[in-house]
Amino acid sequence: MVLEPPARTVGMGKRGNANPKIAMMVKLITEYGPEINRIARELRIHKETARYWYKEKLLKKGYTVQAVPNHEKLGLRRVIALVQFSDEFRSYADAILMAMSELCYLTSFAKTLPDDFYSIHANVPQEYIGDWIRFMQELGRRGLFASIRVVPFEWARVVPMKSEIYDFENDSWQYDWASKPKLEPGSLDFASSARSKFDSIDLGVIKVLQLDPDASLIEVGDKLRVNYKTLTWHYRSHLVGNGLVKGYLVNWAGTRYDPKLEKAMHRRHRYMWLELLLTGLTETERM
Repeated sequence: MVLEPPARTVGMGKRGNANPKIAMMVKLITEYGPEINRIARELRIHKETARYWYKEKLLKKGYTVQAVPNHEKLGLRRVIALVQFSDEFRSYADAILMAMSELCYLTSFAKTLPDDFYSIHANVPQEYIGDWIRFMQELGRRGLFASIRVVPFEWARVVPMKSEIYDFENDSWQYDWASKPKLEPGSLDFASSARSKFDSIDLGVIKVLQLDPDASLIEVGDKLRVNYKTLTWHYRSHLVGNGLVKGYLVNWAGTRYDPKLEKAMHRRHRYMWLELLLTGLTETERM
């Protein structure tokens, strides 16, 4: 299994006086996306206030939102490869990995410090896991990688962000590191999701919402050239009804893809990602 946090935290001091309704808005966004009218109803505030908070307190400050597909329901399985590029290909590493994202199921990668390894995450069709691992190992034998280790996972979960400990006015995390973490009810009840039925329209909608979660269904239909009635049925029956989209990620670091400029955008931040890979755990140890 792999647990992945949708945002990173920097803790300091005691909990600040963050606006509780903005924190709740963020929780609602992670559940069903930036549906401003619905969020306003649940928070019992005016929709213009909710829209202002969303744009001014989140988007303009660099925080980004992205749809999270349920890869298990799409028949995909997470595989992580830890690789070190050979000297000959090291300067081309990013370009090679970007090409692999188009051709080889790669979904993300990061470079480690200071040992110069790359952590490559891929979501591969379950029936091709063995082929993908052999393909990566063959790239190593042909000299692309100086070293490679591949680890497949049973399932992956996105851990919800604890927006209640974020001070939205001062843009800082107010986490008490001396406090003992509390487990929320159901937090240990992880189970793999069964594969669901889907088609090319479903995949197209998911792709658009990953790139632009603010796109309306009318805009999505125009991009996919699918009529609104058909698209609405797919969205409600498959993406929501069958859980093909399991939530939305709020990224505090601000890395995002701009659908209008068609390129990745980055902002300066003070966060460092930590990736812990633990293998050989018993069920009790894992929980």
